[in-house]
Amino acid sequence: MDTDQKILLAVQALIQKYGVRKFTVDQLASSLHISKKTIYNHFNSKDQIIGIYIKQITNSNYNKVKSLVTSDLPFLEKIRAIIREEHSYKLPVSALEDIKNYYPDL
Repeated sequence: MDTDQKILLAVQALIQKYGVRKFTVDQLASSLHISKKTIYNHFNSKDQIIGIYIKQITNSNYNKVKSLVTSDLPFLEKIRAIIREEHSYKLPVSALEDIKNYYPDL
């Protein structure tokens, strides 16, 4: 796993714990045992990190659902599989309001 992915996985944990707006890059660096400078070597800002994280969630979910929709499963099995699908990235429902308010373009 590359450094960008490690950072994004740590972001996932911090978002689940603190929310989208309340986690800090200091907390992120501390959780990874790296410096803030290292994080900023990979990302320009906290906003960019959040943007990329949200895009990865969206793309991951879209691709998984798309593969189920285009599969050879009968229609009802497709619906059941989509409902049961376990997605790679988790986003707390409580974070959706923050995303809507602070990152409306995402």
